[in-house]
Amino acid sequence: MKKHKLARYIIIILVIALTAVLLYGAVNARTVRLKYGRIAFSGTGMVKVAYISDLNISTRWGASRAYRLIKRVCAEGAEVLLINGIAAPSLTDEIGVLTGILSREEADEKLCAARRHLSELLRELDLPGGVYATLSNREPAPARDEMDGAITYLGGYARAQIRGSTLNIFGFSPQMAASTNSLRLGNTGSGPMLVMFNSPEYYNQAALAAENRGGGRSSYFFLCGGTLDGQIRAAGEPLLSRAFLKKLDAGRDKNGIYADKSGYRMLLSPGAGTRYLPLRLGTQPMAYLIEVSY
Repeated sequence: MKKHKLARYIIIILVIALTAVLLYGAVNARTVRLKYGRIAFSGTGMVKVAYISDLNISTRWGASRAYRLIKRVCAEGAEVLLINGIAAPSLTDEIGVLTGILSREEADEKLCAARRHLSELLRELDLPGGVYATLSNREPAPARDEMDGAITYLGGYARAQIRGSTLNIFGFSPQMAASTNSLRLGNTGSGPMLVMFNSPEYYNQAALAAENRGGGRSSYFFLCGGTLDGQIRAAGEPLLSRAFLKKLDAGRDKNGIYADKSGYRMLLSPGAGTRYLPLRLGTQPMAYLIEVSY
């Protein structure tokens, strides 16, 4: 009888512990940490850039939650918003596609609808420099009716105009990043450039493209997402994607400024969303407000 009671107590304790972990993970996934930074280029101009990676929205509700997050980040004077990866399939949609309940086209349309809703909401921010986004590797290309929204989808080069000054932005689409031959920054004139791509695995390609364009390493700064910092962390290390570059700052987290022998700087972001499970354990969603001097 005592053994049965002990087993019952152990089961109850395990259920309570699991519930507590899941609640912590769910609350943590919605508690975004805002980090501040500065990217120094030559010049005397300055613009405030909000940078968020891996929103991973998949529904209209997810778009509304992402907008509330973006609004909080931009409330401190952001003039330009950069988003590295907007939408990703939910676990239920992925299961639906695998089981044949949903076609891939239907699942992609759900993601496009979520992005359209986010774009409608972002019109309210009315940022002077605009909103620019790259797509994640598993994200469908924008439908025609998305192209007229508040978001400028990057598969190449754009110029953000702020107070009469120009900030150069380049975003690699998944199709461009998949082919070394198509990774070309092009001759975009003078001035610094922020370069966005979805995964740290494209660092070498981006560095080569920047080298081919010329202008010097100090003229570029890379913004990278696509890791979610593992989303689940144990024993101080993320369980999923890791960065293979040398970290330049002293922070203990995997996110931060990286470089290798090529000398180009890259900000690796842990992302602000979740994929498949609405949980983040041991790692917190993060967004950035960056002062870019140029």
